[in-house]
Amino acid sequence: MADSKPRPPQVYARYRRINRLSPADIRTMYGIFCQYYGNTDLDTFLRDMSGKTGVFLIRRRSDRAIVGFSTVALLDLNLQGKRVKGVFSGDTIIERDYWGSRALVTSFFLYLVRTVLRHPLTPVFWLLISKGYKTYLLLANNFFRFHPHPQQRYQEYEPLVEEYSEVL
Repeated sequence: MADSKPRPPQVYARYRRINRLSPADIRTMYGIFCQYYGNTDLDTFLRDMSGKTGVFLIRRRSDRAIVGFSTVALLDLNLQGKRVKGVFSGDTIIERDYWGSRALVTSFFLYLVRTVLRHPLTPVFWLLISKGYKTYLLLANNFFRFHPHPQQRYQEYEPLVEEYSEVL
């Protein structure tokens, strides 16, 4: 008989604009944030959140409790004289019991598709700060072109990285 791993509890993710979050949602998000990051305070959390345009709330299906979130900012940027859209991924924190769920990945992918469809003549770039190899592999495994690239390809994106670093 095959060894079966217990499945994590079912969750779903939905995008919400920052101005549509309730105070209770924000308190819950901050509580989750504090579980995984030390030396933080509510003012810094709120200040960072206010610079974002939205958040993906990850909720448990059984009771709709928030068990994680990922912030996002949609930015107007310039790349070599052309207007482009930048989708910046901010903090992503998911309670350990829910790691491995594909809910956030699916919701974020649909958000990217909708962004491209809303701006059909404007290039859209995903701007991701990678703290480790697993996050970096999201780029390498899912996109043809990305920067930084292990073979030093796509150096033309370097100015975009610098601009979004200044904007945020």
